[in-house]
Amino acid sequence: MDERVFLDENGMRVTNARFITPAQTYAMSGVTSVKREMKPANRTPGVLFALLGAAIFFLTDGGVGKLVGFLVACAGIAVAVKAKDLHYVVIHSASGESRATQSNDKGAIDRIIAALNESIIARG
Repeated sequence: MDERVFLDENGMRVTNARFITPAQTYAMSGVTSVKREMKPANRTPGVLFALLGAAIFFLTDGGVGKLVGFLVACAGIAVAVKAKDLHYVVIHSASGESRATQSNDKGAIDRIIAALNESIIARG
């Protein structure tokens, strides 16, 4: 039986026989299930900077203090907004579960999981 490719992008390759990541290759014959996990982004530093900037802005009298406070608050908001969740592909096998790969791109992780599920179905 020829090896059928379900996904081949960004260094990830899913076939009916293998799941290849940049760090490791998994035999699909040992994979029993897959799922996605998510680690929420840490927005605390951005929120703290925004609060510090707001405090500086409202507690100063002069134009320079207000400008500094405004800029620090804007930087804090930008840092909080730019923080991204981290998504993982988790593979289950007879030997347990492992995080096969991770990405900030939820869509990429969902495509990998869909391809892995197709591979498991094709295996029968």
